[in-house]
Amino acid sequence: NSGPLANGMSMSWTSTVTRELQKSNNSIGIPSITADDVSWLVSAFSIGMLLAVLSLSNLCELIGRKRAAILEGFMAISSLLLKLFATNTYFLLAAQLLAGMTDGLAGLITQSYVTEMASNSIRGRLGSLLTFSMKVGYLLTFVLDAVLSYKLLTICCLIPPIVQLVGLFFIPETPVHFIRNDKVNDAR
Repeated sequence: NSGPLANGMSMSWTSTVTRELQKSNNSIGIPSITADDVSWLVSAFSIGMLLAVLSLSNLCELIGRKRAAILEGFMAISSLLLKLFATNTYFLLAAQLLAGMTDGLAGLITQSYVTEMASNSIRGRLGSLLTFSMKVGYLLTFVLDAVLSYKLLTICCLIPPIVQLVGLFFIPETPVHFIRNDKVNDAR
């Protein structure tokens, strides 16, 4: 569940760091951002999600849920590294666009993977657990923001996608993907 936790942290990141970003002497070392910049940061995330849903939905079918999730993990880490080392608002906008694409792709992958891998008896509970984990990510980001600097918060936000990425190398691809690609023996 580190994936949905990471998504929740990613979605709430902007809300938590806006105050720091708007300070003229912020700890990030970039010029303070305006209210318009904040609007663009929030919008870039939403635009990224939309772009992912429109452009990456076939990717899951083409390369499989597992590989798509690995790509999503690298995208999440990349967006956070952009945020961590941003030198201006444009880096933050690019990071937010990528973060939105990451979360959009994650939404496509996660539900499909659970549906294709879990038995009927636990599928509903797993779906609820995914949503719960995302909400914990929101809460965790707000709690961490109260006690950590921008840089430390962003570093903490890196932990779940790194854990997710490592874990993905140990899970199987879904049998549905193998069957759709005429690899029935691999589906067993």
